[in-house]
Amino acid sequence: MGTADGSIGVLPAAVRKRWWDEAGHSPASGRTAAPESLTGDDRIAMFACFQHATITDRMAKNIQLRNVPDDLHRTLKARAALAGLSLSDFLLDHARRLAERPTPEEMRERLARREPVHVSESAAEVLRRERDDPRDPT
Repeated sequence: MGTADGSIGVLPAAVRKRWWDEAGHSPASGRTAAPESLTGDDRIAMFACFQHATITDRMAKNIQLRNVPDDLHRTLKARAALAGLSLSDFLLDHARRLAERPTPEEMRERLARREPVHVSESAAEVLRRERDDPRDPT
């Protein structure tokens, strides 16, 4: 990808603009060197920084729990071991399941959008009829 002089060549305009905007280059910041003015090692370093910035958007994120009581940590670690998982994988699995469940507010909104159901018999009447049915062998 490099050229004979060791530079990476001319960066596409979209790449230069994104780098310029994300790097905060402006007269107010004191950083006004245009990407086109960079040569050799400076240009390679700038390109490496740009590549790193675009890769980090796709990297997995970390969550850190602080102040976990010892007994809770022991319980979770034991449950993870019984499930054949690391503590991290165990907690990630539970976090996914928690995120998939609707919050109480989301559930209220979903129920409010549904059509009301009108039944001819109460649940108690249906259960009584089923229980008293002579065809039932139990």
